[in-house]
Amino acid sequence: MPNTIRYPDALRQQAIALYRQGKGYKAIASALGLSRDTVRNWIASYRLTGRTESVQTTGQLRNGPSYQKREERFAAAREEYETTSASLLSIAQKHGLNYNNLRNYLLNNHPESTLLHTYAKQSAKIQAALDEQMAALQQKGDEYLQEMREDLDAQLKAYRLSRT
Repeated sequence: MPNTIRYPDALRQQAIALYRQGKGYKAIASALGLSRDTVRNWIASYRLTGRTESVQTTGQLRNGPSYQKREERFAAAREEYETTSASLLSIAQKHGLNYNNLRNYLLNNHPESTLLHTYAKQSAKIQAALDEQMAALQQKGDEYLQEMREDLDAQLKAYRLSRT
């Protein structure tokens, strides 16, 4: 088993604060006296979990409530992706997920989702075209009814005039 060094959470939070300011892994590592890989791992963990403190990875991350919530968000995002024409980016943002993580999750675990999403997009296009055609037909029907009313009113007026 490799030797692991336990760093204080304050140091990790400093690294994340520098990352938020736009610093790169190397700059953060040299500023804090850490290896670039350590900083990269901390940032990756932060981007994945949103937590700035260290997390025990001996089952806690995959079995804890934050992991379950994340899985629920992935499931909800997958369902929305398969049933709507919304973009994957907007769905990821709506569910608080990283776009690439969601894309990879779908590609690796649910490859059929792309087909279902394509079907949903095509259905939405067809529905929009049908709605447009229905609106045009409704307008023509209304215009035709108005012409018929005017014609009937004119005929009724002529009939009344002829009877007097």
